[in-house]
Amino acid sequence: MGTCICSLPSTVVQLRHLMCLYIESYTRLPNGIGSLTSLVRCFVREARVIPSSDGGFGMGLGNLPSLQDVWVYLKCEGASNEEVKDLKVALRNSVEINPNHPKLHIY
Repeated sequence: MGTCICSLPSTVVQLRHLMCLYIESYTRLPNGIGSLTSLVRCFVREARVIPSSDGGFGMGLGNLPSLQDVWVYLKCEGASNEEVKDLKVALRNSVEINPNHPKLHIY
C-alpha cells in the first residue's frame, strides 16, 4: 500500500516556479493555488470533486496565466449523469476564463 498525501501544505503556493502539479482527487488544495503563475500542466487523477462557485472546482484554474494543459481523469462511480455533466461544464468554464486558454483533456 502506498502513501497518500491528503492535503498539500499551504506553503506550496510559494513555489512560484512550479511548472507541473499532479494530484489525486482526495488531495485538498490550499487557498491561493492560483498564485502558481508558472504552472504549465495540471493533472487531476480520479476527480470526484464538486465544482466550486469559481467554476474551477476549487483549483483557481482561471488565475494561472502559464497554464497550457489540464488533464482530468474522472471517477464517475456513484455520481449521477447530471453531476458528471456539471463537473465537465465547470472544468470547461474554468479553462475558458483562463487568459491562456489551456487545453482540457477529460478522461
